[in-house]
Amino acid sequence: MADAVVRKMIAKGEEDRLADILAGGSIEGAHDFTISFKELVATDRVLRRMAMEYCPNPDALRMALKGISVKLTTLG
Repeated sequence: MADAVVRKMIAKGEEDRLADILAGGSIEGAHDFTISFKELVATDRVLRRMAMEYCPNPDALRMALKGISVKLTTLG
């Protein structure tokens, strides 16, 4: 199901909305890069400094590593 939703959004040229949908949990089992980086740092599979360098939103990752959840949305 999730693959179909993603394919449909890409076909419509709505790739910019994918991050918001993933962050909102609208696609079952999906989560954004921040959560993935948080889990990789927490399990010592990625160094914190490397995660901060490559994460799309270092501020959100910094907060997530402190246990603070940040809901990001875009206007438009």
